[in-house]
Amino acid sequence: MFSTDNNNTNGCCPANSWPVLPSTFDAAYEPKGEDITLTTTESNNCPAYYVSSDSTNKAIVVFNDVYGPTNRSKSVCDSLAAMTGFHVISPDNFRGETKDTAIADGTGLQKWLQKYPYEEVVAPDLAACIAYLTSKGVDSANIGAVGFCWGGWAILRASATEGLLKCGVCPHPSTKIEKWAFSGSEDDIASKAAASTPIFLMPAGNDPDNLKPGGSVAEILKGKGGKCVVYENMVHGWIPRGDFTDVEVKKAADGALSAAVDFLKENMK
Repeated sequence: MFSTDNNNTNGCCPANSWPVLPSTFDAAYEPKGEDITLTTTESNNCPAYYVSSDSTNKAIVVFNDVYGPTNRSKSVCDSLAAMTGFHVISPDNFRGETKDTAIADGTGLQKWLQKYPYEEVVAPDLAACIAYLTSKGVDSANIGAVGFCWGGWAILRASATEGLLKCGVCPHPSTKIEKWAFSGSEDDIASKAAASTPIFLMPAGNDPDNLKPGGSVAEILKGKGGKCVVYENMVHGWIPRGDFTDVEVKKAADGALSAAVDFLKENMK
């Protein structure tokens, strides 16, 4: 068993969040999908993980946290594909870099996150995901999303900017990236997202209060068909980075994915 990071107090993950998942965890897992390369409108094409479906024209885009794709994240994609029957695609928006890259090279997390703005990076990557999915028979009007940590911010920005997504699920979202890295407003992107996209927030116990019932972001999204369930006994990162040898962490992760699937199916009929 490994422990949470007491020094994790930056502008993305709150204090006492799960750190990067040790490489020994999930090392033996064999992903069911395939690694692909997406052609983007930029010169820097986007790596992605894709799980196909032969039985539906629906799909889920999975946005990773600041540690990028891992065997755990691929196992989450595989689980979502198996539980829904949908196509699942997960872009590596950071092109192999992670939060630890920013720490190791001295860039600093804030400047590192600023390398991946919505308009110049996330939007072209999402467009490439959608183009790939439609080439596989997916209806572009039937694409939902799941996003962890940074990925929750990406979902709100995508929904706020373009309304491309049918719905979104955000376990332990880091919507504060909008203000901390890009000088924007969390409430503003939540309001724009809520206008077209039902969003399900799943904050952990140590996530900010504005993401919980009664908080501004949660209430804005709830008023437009969204919902919010707090996993009070969990800490930020428990699904892609939590220690699954802890029975309660594994149980909460499985329960959150099951709830996510229910929400996706309900809004993608």
